[in-house]
Formats: sequence, structure tokens, C-alpha cells
Amino acid sequence: MLPFIRLGGIRLPVYWLMIGVGTVGMLILTLLRRKKYNFSVISSIIFTVVTLILGIGGAKLLYVFENLKDTLENGFPLSGFSFFGSVFFIALIMPLVGFLFRLKPLRSLDAVAPCVAVMIGCIRVGCFFNGCCGGWTTASGFTWPTQAVESICDFMLLFLLLRMEKKEKFAGWLYPTLIGIYSAYRFIIQFFRAEEATWLIFSLGHFYALAGMIIGGIWLLLLKGRRKREE
Repeated sequence: MLPFIRLGGIRLPVYWLMIGVGTVGMLILTLLRRKKYNFSVISSIIFTVVTLILGIGGAKLLYVFENLKDTLENGFPLSGFSFFGSVFFIALIMPLVGFLFRLKPLRSLDAVAPCVAVMIGCIRVGCFFNGCCGGWTTASGFTWPTQAVESICDFMLLFLLLRMEKKEKFAGWLYPTLIGIYSAYRFIIQFFRAEEATWLIFSLGHFYALAGMIIGGIWLLLLKGRRKREE
């Protein structure tokens, strides 16, 4: 693994470097798509910063909740994130924040969905080099590269969301698609991650993923039903 790289005399943690790369990726995506959402350059920057804060905040909140006993005993942890917290927290808060950018709730979620995908994809690259969030090691010594697999899936999901965004019939569909598909491949990846099972063969991540698939599926069905009524 490569948890740190050196640039001159500076020692940089790859994990946080990839968070920086993800932030730049979100900004580029928002700037390239800003006319679609009537963003100025300044509002694009602000939107990116708000998304970053909500994403990191949601991931940290869920991690603290998962490790509440340790947090109470040892204080607030500086490291550790749970990215289902990002996906769910942004879904709850961004529709409210969107009014600041004169966006309707579903419109604001459309705007943020590709940003979430690119950020998580970049962070998982950081996880891979950091050696965290890895997979089980087999008897032969092979360790499942779950971080790299998830990162590839994240960028494939990003590509799908951008393709959907170009078609007006999918307006409002991007975020539930993100939740549903992200949760589906996370459910599978969880079987290969080095996490203790909380019930039978299922870890806590499986239950988050199951909730995400249910939420995403019901959300898409409701949108489909509304479109049929409008037609």
C-alpha cells in the first residue's frame, strides 16, 4: 500500500489527497453542467463546497453513530467515515439547500448526484492506497481489492448518471438511481469486505445497502407513476 507520497519535502496522505481530487472533480462537473442548472461560476463553487460539507458531515455522523460507545469514552474521532451516511444525508438535506440556489428539490438532487458518485469513487482510490476498507484475505494470501472494485463501479455509475441527465425524461430520477444502484453493488461487495457479520453472514453495511435499494426502488416507482399520470 502507499498511504503517503512525497512532493519535495512534503509528506502527503494519499487518502486526503484523493478527497482533494474528488473535490476538484465535483467542481469541474458542476462548472461543465452549470448552464443546465442556471449556476454562475461563483454559485458553482459554493454548490461544490456545500456538497463537500454535507457529504463529509453525513459520513462522519453515521460513523460516530456506529461507534457511539467509543466516541463517548474516547472523544470525537478525527478519522473514520461511513459513506452510506453521505448518500442518505445529502438526500435529506440537499432539497432544502437547493432553495438557496433557486432549485426545486428534485432538481437540486439531480445536480448533486454525479458529484456524489465522483467523490466516493475518488475516495475509494484513497482507501485502496491507504489500506483501509479492504477485503478478506484468502488462505493463499490474496486480498480482495474491494476498494478498487467499488471505485470502478462508482465511476461507471457516474457515466450512467451523466447519460441520463442528457435526457429530459429522466429529470428528477438521478438521485434515486444513485441510491438504488450504489446500494445494489455495495450489497454484493460487502460479502468480500473484511467486516464482522452482525447477523448470520450479513454485516451492518448489508443492512444499509438493503435500505438503500428499497428507498431507491420505491422512489423510482413513485416517479414512474407520476410520469404516467402526467402523460
